[in-house]
Amino acid sequence: MRLRTALLAMTSMAAAPTIAMASTITGPYVNIGGGYNLVQQQHAHFSPTTQADGSTGNNATKSRYRHKDGFTGFGSFGWGFGNGLRAEVEGVYNYSQINHRRPTWANGTTSGSDQSYGGFINVLYDIDLAQFGINLPITPFVGVGAGYLWQHYNPITTAYTNGAVNRVGGTQGGFAYQASSVRLMTFRAFRVLPLPVNTA
Repeated sequence: MRLRTALLAMTSMAAAPTIAMASTITGPYVNIGGGYNLVQQQHAHFSPTTQADGSTGNNATKSRYRHKDGFTGFGSFGWGFGNGLRAEVEGVYNYSQINHRRPTWANGTTSGSDQSYGGFINVLYDIDLAQFGINLPITPFVGVGAGYLWQHYNPITTAYTNGAVNRVGGTQGGFAYQASSVRLMTFRAFRVLPLPVNTA
């Protein structure tokens, strides 16, 4: 499982009638956003004979890849039912650099990046703060979604001090899901993605 956390700036456009203060959405709307992308470490398992960790043996190995800087963007089109519920179709794109790999048999340096892109169908619920006597220009929400994502490595290369080189690359797609919430412009998503397994 991959965990992504992104701090986003978002813009929503809802059809009239609208209210100056934030409230639940009625009718069609478009939502776009983007921000800084943080990804948890990813675990990779390598088959015997690949010598992926810089060793000369033929045992199966495993490593953890650490992500560095990245960005994310999304756009969605949906419908608000006026009672807090919304349904939408969302397209997403994520990018992050990868610059660290451990453990390995030999010391080395790692560089590369990964991308993921695809779509979700989401169901969300807006929490109207006005009903609690709170008038703020934000509307927190909670939601869940399911869809399909492709993940692509560009590729990730580890050059070992003993002269060995290992590359991981390829594109693979799979089912994905997310749970999301917004409070003061913070978005969190949990997504399940397969790892490409092409190595050299």
